[in-house]
Order: sequence, then structure tokens, then C-alpha cells
Amino acid sequence: MRRTAAIVAAKTAAGLSRRLRVGGGTALPGLIAERIDPGIVPELAGKLGRGSVLVTGTNGKTTTARLLRSVVQSAGLRAIANREGSNMMRGVAAALAEASTWSGNLRRRKKSIGVFEVDEATVPLAARAVSPKAVVFTNLFRDQLDRYGEVETVAAIWRKAISDFSPDVTLIINADDPAVASLREHARGPVITYGLDDTSLATEEIEHAADARWCSKCGAELEYAAVFYGHIGHWRCPSCDNIRPQPDIACTRAETTGSGLALTIHTSGGVIDVQLPLAGAYNIYNALAAAAAGVAFGIEPAQIERGLATSTAAFGRQ
Repeated sequence: MRRTAAIVAAKTAAGLSRRLRVGGGTALPGLIAERIDPGIVPELAGKLGRGSVLVTGTNGKTTTARLLRSVVQSAGLRAIANREGSNMMRGVAAALAEASTWSGNLRRRKKSIGVFEVDEATVPLAARAVSPKAVVFTNLFRDQLDRYGEVETVAAIWRKAISDFSPDVTLIINADDPAVASLREHARGPVITYGLDDTSLATEEIEHAADARWCSKCGAELEYAAVFYGHIGHWRCPSCDNIRPQPDIACTRAETTGSGLALTIHTSGGVIDVQLPLAGAYNIYNALAAAAAGVAFGIEPAQIERGLATSTAAFGRQ
């Protein structure tokens, strides 16, 4: 009865919010649902037939999640997601409540995948609540992190969370971000790395004020053979064995076009040649992250390609 009441209240709040144009109905309904039934997220997430994936990082969360939803849908599956960047627990609760029937069941349950964008500091709580099959880490910048402190504060939160993950959780990490790449050392389960091998869009100079310029193992300043933006690139430590891992999901061709990007992505299941309708080097990484998550869920390369090619930019993100 409590769960039914929580879902009814959430759906009613969402409908009123949209009708009265006082919000998108993506946060308040979840807040109400959790107040009525604190166990609503674990209960509903446990009914997702294909499990769920969390997407986090300083930048790229919303676009990566949007690309991944398109990939999931291209595979004939149902993506249940917290849209519009509502990336706290209330957003996850709202998405699950909206996707449920009044009685608390999920439509197309066996083909449902949760694609949840989560705030950097919400990762531990979200992981405990939804028990994801995979977690995607995009990048770690000081930008937007004032509410948490320095980059190391968030990195420490992530390391602790990862050490508590089940061995069944697949870690999907950006090999070209030194801070994110170091997370693989704390993984208890499978790790999939992704990165940009084509250096045609790179420079040889790293910004003086860039984050993650220092080796996570010995503290020495990292050396870069190629820099794509910020501290993202091909890096190595000159003082120890810490070096950019060879990506499992690698972009071997990245070209700018009039309508976006032309990418060739190598995966364990085959090669993806896609015309991505988004521009900018950062969107190469968003596409790679989405492709890596698709691989983790057993989605075929052709379906990943179709999903990436038919996706559109999130509002305000392009």
C-alpha cells in the first residue's frame, strides 16, 4: 500500500508540475515518492529485467546518457532514465515511478534497462540503491566542483564507492583522463577502458592550469604525447610505470564534418563507422563512453552504430 501511494503521489505531482508549467516533473515527484516509501528505488530498480547503468563525471553525463538511451532503444530495449539532468536520487526515483504502473510493476519489464545519470557525489548512494551492472566514469575536472572542494575529494569518493561495488559490476572508464584511469586499480570486477587513438585533433601542449597533471602513484608531473582538451590525452609518468592504458574501445578515426563528426570505433565485437550528429572533441568521448556501455550490455555493434547516428543533442548541451 505504501508503494502504491508513493507511485500515485509521484505521478500526480509530475502531471501537475507539467500542466502548471512549474517544472519538468523530474525531481519533486521523486522527492515525494521517497518520503512516502524510502525503499521505492531499490524495489523498482530490482525489477529492471536487463539491470541498470550509472553515468557520472564532471562533464558529459547528460549527453552520454542520452546517447546510451538511443543505443539501448536501437537494440529494441526500453530505456528508463532520469531525463533533463535531474541527477540526484530524487531524479532516479521520479524516473522509476513514472515508468511504473499504478500497482508498482514495470511495463516491458524483461526488456527494460535503467540508464541513470548521477551527480559525482551521489555515486555511492545510487550504487547501493540500484545495484547497477555497470558504472560509466566520463572525466574529472575542477569545473563545477566548488560544492565539493578539490578534484581529489571527488576522486576519493569514487575510489571508496568502487571498492564497495560488487565484483559483478563492470567499470567503464576514460583511459585518456589520468584521474579516471587510476580508478581501475580499485576495481573488484571487470573494467572496460575507452579512449581516442587518432591524434589528428590533438595538440602537444597541456594547459598550465589543467587538472590531473600529477601522477596518482608517485606524484611526478605527467608527460603528454598528445592533448585533446584540458588534461585529456595520451599521458605517461616519466618516473614510474603509470601510463595510459590501451583502450578496449578505441576511436581510430575522428574527423570533423559539416554536420558533426565521422568516427571509426573499434570494439571487441566489431568495428563501428558512424556519422555522429554532434561536434567537438568532448563528444567523441561521450560517444565512446556510450559505445563501451553498449558493449558491456551485449548490444551488437550495428545497433550501437544506429543508436549513435540517430541521437540528438540534449537541450543546452550543444
